[in-house]
Amino acid sequence: MFSAGMTIHWINRRDFFQGDPSDDTGFLMIPDGKKIPHTEEQEPAGAVLTNRRQGRYLILAILVIVGAGTILTIGTAVQTDHIMREQLLTHARIADAGINVTEVALLTGTPADLASPVYQAIKRELASVRSADPDLRFAYLIGQRPDGMFFFFVDSEPPESPDYSPPGQEYPEVTPLIISVYTKGDALTDGPASDRWGTWVSAVVPVNDPVTGRRIAVFGIDEDARDWYRQVAVACLTPVAGTLLVLVIVLFFFSVQRRNERERMYLEVSRQELRESEQRYRNVVEDQTELIIRFRPDGTLVFVNDAYCRFFHLERDQIIGKKFTWDLPDDDRGRISKHFASFSKDIPVAEISHRVRSSDGQISWLRWINRAIFDNRGRISEFQSVGHDITVQKQTEEIVSRVNQKLSLLSSITRHDVLNQLIILRGFLRLAGDLADKPDEAREYISKAVKAALTIENQINFTRDYQDMGAKSPSWQDIRKSIISAKGSLPVVDIRIELERPEVEVLADPLLEKVFYNLIDNAIRYGGGKMKMIRISSREVKEGLVIVFEDDGSGISPRDKKSLFVRGFGKNTGFGLFLSREILSVSGISIEENGTYGEGARFEILVPRGNFRYPE
Repeated sequence: MFSAGMTIHWINRRDFFQGDPSDDTGFLMIPDGKKIPHTEEQEPAGAVLTNRRQGRYLILAILVIVGAGTILTIGTAVQTDHIMREQLLTHARIADAGINVTEVALLTGTPADLASPVYQAIKRELASVRSADPDLRFAYLIGQRPDGMFFFFVDSEPPESPDYSPPGQEYPEVTPLIISVYTKGDALTDGPASDRWGTWVSAVVPVNDPVTGRRIAVFGIDEDARDWYRQVAVACLTPVAGTLLVLVIVLFFFSVQRRNERERMYLEVSRQELRESEQRYRNVVEDQTELIIRFRPDGTLVFVNDAYCRFFHLERDQIIGKKFTWDLPDDDRGRISKHFASFSKDIPVAEISHRVRSSDGQISWLRWINRAIFDNRGRISEFQSVGHDITVQKQTEEIVSRVNQKLSLLSSITRHDVLNQLIILRGFLRLAGDLADKPDEAREYISKAVKAALTIENQINFTRDYQDMGAKSPSWQDIRKSIISAKGSLPVVDIRIELERPEVEVLADPLLEKVFYNLIDNAIRYGGGKMKMIRISSREVKEGLVIVFEDDGSGISPRDKKSLFVRGFGKNTGFGLFLSREILSVSGISIEENGTYGEGARFEILVPRGNFRYPE
C-alpha cells in the first residue's frame, strides 16, 4: 500500500543516463546524485546486452517488492483493524459491566428522566467512560419503543454540548448494527457508519434484565472514523517504509553493478545492513504472539493475559501470585530449567519451544520469546514471556515427513519391485512360448508366470492402501466395530474371538480396520492347527492405552521377530504387518510383538494419552 500521489516510473537503460542521447558521452547517474563520465566505447562487447538483462531483472524485482510490500501492508492494516475492534468491543463490555441494569430499567426514555437521580447517575457513569479513553467520542444507551422507533435513554454529552441528546430523542437513522444487537443480543462492532453527528466505528453490547432476560436497551461507544483510519495508517507506516527501503536498496544494487570494486564492496555492506534490518523486523513480527505472562525467578506469576487463561482453561484469580503448575514431559522440564538459567545482561532475550500436557492428556507445543528484566543491582527481578501455540506447525512438519517417506517407498516399489516381477513374468512367458511342443513343461512356466502376476497384483494393492493411508485426517475409531468388521471379511469359523473391554475409541487413521484384519489374517494363516482362540483386550498404563491382540497358536520364532514389521518379510505378500505399523504411526500409535514361541503370538498396540476415550 502506497500513499496518495506516489508514482512509480518504469526505468529502462536510457533512463540511467543523462545527457544528449545523440552524443556518445554522458553521465551515469547513481543514487547519491554523483555523476560518473561514461562512453559506450568503455563498455565490453556484451555489456549492452548485460545492461538490458539487468534492466529486465530490475523491473521484475520492483514488481515483486511492490507486490510483497502491498500484501504485507494490507495484512498489517487488516490485522490492526481487527485488534482495534477487539479492544473497542472489550472496552464496551467492561464499561457495560459497570452500568446498573436495575437503574436502567427505571428510565422512561422521556424528558421526565431529567429530574431523576437515576438518570443523572447513569449519565455521570457514561461521562466517566468517555473521559477514561481520549479516543472515545460518545457513550450512550438506546432503547426501542413499541412502534419500532429507536430513541436515546441517556448519552455521555453535557447538556450544553451541541451533540447532546436529551432523553427520548428519536434516532431514525439507527444503524443496522444497533438493530442487530437489539434483536439478536450479540455484542458486535461495525463501521465506519454515518449519522447526523459524523462517521464512527462503534461497539454495541446488549443490556438485558438479569431476571427475565428481556432486552432493556443497548449500550454503545463510538470512535471517530478519522482517528480510526489514522491509527491504521500509522501501523502501516512500518511495512510501507520497509518496502520503500528495499526498493531504494535494490535500485542502488543494480546501479553499482557498473561501478568498480570499491563500490561493489559498499554494495556488500548495504546487503548486510538489509539482512540485519530484515532480521530485526522478523523478530518484531514474531514477538506479536498470543500468550503474555510475567513471573518472578521462582516461578510466581505476577501477570497473565486473557489469552493465557483461555489456553490453559484457568481463571486469572486462581493463578496470580502462585507458581507455575504446567504438566511438562520430563525431558522438556530439564531443558526449560537450563534455558532460564542461561540468562544474563549479555543475553537478556532467548527463545524456547516445548510441549505441555492439558488436563485431558492432550499434548500441545508452545513457542516462547522470553526476556529477563534486571533490577538496579543487575539481578533478574522478573521474566516477561510472549508465546503462541505451534502445535499445528509441529503436526504439519510430522505429516510432511511421513508423506515424503511414503512417496519414497512408493517410488521404490513401483520402479524396483514391480519391474523385477515384470522381468520374471516376461521370462517365464517367453520360456513357455518356446515349449509349445512340451505342454507339461510349458504349464509349469505359465504357473510361475501367474505367481509373478499375483505378486505384482499384491504390490499394486499395497501401493493403493499405502497411498490412502494419511489421505484423511485421523478420526475417532470404535475398536469393537473395527474388529467386528475385520472379522466378517475372514474365515474364522472354527476360531473363537474374545473381546475384553473393547468399548473404547482411538484417534487413528480411517484404515485402522485393516490393522485388525491383517492381525487376524496372520493368526489364521500361521497360528497352526492347535490355535482355537484369539483374544483382544485393553488396559490403561502410565503412557496411555495398551490394546493386546493374542492367540494360542504356535507363536513367532525369535529369528522372525527381528524382521516381523519389515516390508517384504513373510510367506504371503510381505506387506500386512508393515502396512499395519505404518497405519498406526500416522497418529503416533506404536505396535510390537512380545509373545512366547510355542505358546502363541502377542501384539501390543500402545495408544498415547489424549488419543483414546471411552464413549458414553
